[in-house]
Amino acid sequence: MKNCRVHGEIFPFFFHFCTTQMAKLPLLVLLCVGCILLTSAHKLADDAEAVVVSTAADETQENVEVETASIPEPVDEGPKTYYVEAGAIVFIVVYILQFFMGKSSNDNFAKAWVRVNKDLFTKNFAYLGFGEKDQEALILREAYHCFKFYGSGRLNCDSFTATLNLKKRQDLLSVLLFDMIWPSPDTCVIDIALDAMDPICLAVAKKKNAKNLHQNSPDLKTYTRQRNFAALPPNFVVFAESNEALESVLVAPIVSTLKEFEKYFVSLHITDEHPYLPQKCNLHLEFTLPPLSKLDDVSQLTRMALYLTDLVANVKLSATTKAAADRERLKVAEENMKAKQAERVEKLQQKKIDEKRKRDEEAANLSKEAQRKREEREYRESLKKKGPKIKMIR
Repeated sequence: MKNCRVHGEIFPFFFHFCTTQMAKLPLLVLLCVGCILLTSAHKLADDAEAVVVSTAADETQENVEVETASIPEPVDEGPKTYYVEAGAIVFIVVYILQFFMGKSSNDNFAKAWVRVNKDLFTKNFAYLGFGEKDQEALILREAYHCFKFYGSGRLNCDSFTATLNLKKRQDLLSVLLFDMIWPSPDTCVIDIALDAMDPICLAVAKKKNAKNLHQNSPDLKTYTRQRNFAALPPNFVVFAESNEALESVLVAPIVSTLKEFEKYFVSLHITDEHPYLPQKCNLHLEFTLPPLSKLDDVSQLTRMALYLTDLVANVKLSATTKAAADRERLKVAEENMKAKQAERVEKLQQKKIDEKRKRDEEAANLSKEAQRKREEREYRESLKKKGPKIKMIR
């Protein structure tokens, strides 16, 4: 009865807290879990007490001889409680509320990003968004945490794509678990398909991201190596095919912008040999996004991407550097061609082996007479192939 009174005092307070403090979602969920654990503990205690009472009764009955079987009396379990069910219902309600609140938060974040950069995009591109004039159609929601912006119709640029990878604010479990263990920021990834450029392959990244970028980019592994570039802070790692290309791209305005926005910058990758896209010439820029109230702070990085579009298109390498880069690309193309031919030959050989195995399995199921006829037929066919070819002339 004491446990029941404790529950009667705790649960009304917990329900009142749920209805008045819904904004503190993580704390609310922790209270839900605490309520469930508390109820489970009291239930275990009650079960243990019942076991003790039952054991004592058994010992008493062993000492007293009875001639007839005793009828067990019903145990008073007290009033039924539904704290576990109530906790589960509260958790479901909180999960649904978090879904709509997180979805709305990400939508507002994406719309704010469009508002901040709209003037810049309007001046640089003839076509924006996905065919509509209103602002909401300028950005496409691919998922509740992923948004895409598209622009085209600009000199030196075939297309411009910006992808906003935001936190999964609509997922309560992701907010409570993954953000606490592996926190991930909101990021913006810009991909620009360039019209044309000289053979240039280079990348700039933070030290913690450089190894992963280099390993996952076949063009960087093939054509570039790590180079020293004193103009950048020591936290940056640079990969380039040649020093001439590196100095032609990382000019003073670019270096200044990278230094100023070092805490937001993630990586920059410029290549004329992109391995995965149909448009080989590509510029890839990735940076993190600040809170909603400070989105203006990173608009300069978007301007830097557009500036690099024109800069790379106008870079003209020396004849020696360009010839060396062309030779390297020709060598790689020949190696790829040989690898593809070897792969085709291997597939043909494997096909012949499979066909022979299939014929042997079929022959094993034939009678001796059928096998003899089959061998004679194969022998005659082999003689025809080995015999001289006669051309009849009229």
